[in-house]
Amino acid sequence: MEIMTAIFSVCGGIIATVMSGMDGSVSTAATLPSEIVTAIEGLGLLESIPLWLVSLLGSLFITVMSFILLSISQGDAAELLRRLPVDLFPERRAVVETACKLVGKVTYFGGGKSSVIGWDSRWGTLRKVRADGNSTTGTYRPFGLDCSGFANWVFYNISGGSYILGHGGDTHTQHTYCTPITWAKTQPGDLVFYPNDTHVGIVGSWGDSGNIPIIHCSGSHNNVVITGKAGFAIIGRPMYYSS
Repeated sequence: MEIMTAIFSVCGGIIATVMSGMDGSVSTAATLPSEIVTAIEGLGLLESIPLWLVSLLGSLFITVMSFILLSISQGDAAELLRRLPVDLFPERRAVVETACKLVGKVTYFGGGKSSVIGWDSRWGTLRKVRADGNSTTGTYRPFGLDCSGFANWVFYNISGGSYILGHGGDTHTQHTYCTPITWAKTQPGDLVFYPNDTHVGIVGSWGDSGNIPIIHCSGSHNNVVITGKAGFAIIGRPMYYSS
């Protein structure tokens, strides 16, 4: 019975995460109805389920939910992808598409990093912030990514874990592994930085009137968002594209 209750609880938590990422709301905790609990216990079904089947079903469930959580559900992200040039290099398209998968779904967390392929099960769970110099250090917040952690997760995922942007360093280190370019030469998938490397984002596409949408994990927005280029002053082309 404990297994069924736990699975139902996980389902409820994942649904809440999805709803939150899609600007929905979940007001009550998910619980298994008492009638179902009584029926299941009476039938003794769980005792007859082999452990290998439970494991298989659990793995299948995680795979399906990971696909749902990493689907493109935000309208602005879908519109950005629609604007991508048809002749864009596959590597660059993969960067933008992968970055868009987290838009509106992963909150900002000072020092937040992830070396997980796909959805990180820690995202959304309460963790203590331990980043040096961060205003939220010492507080407990839903785990997510910081700006450099987001950029690294994107490149780590598109390379199947073989490429670590900036060799796992902070925003400044990521910048040192880029070739300087101008706005005129910017392409989707390039990186953009605030002055003094205090923030990093990923160039999305070309918007109306020359506006350049940037995908980044923003502390002020507390999420992965798509904004204009305001604040971003320096452009770098990751060495990944020449490797």
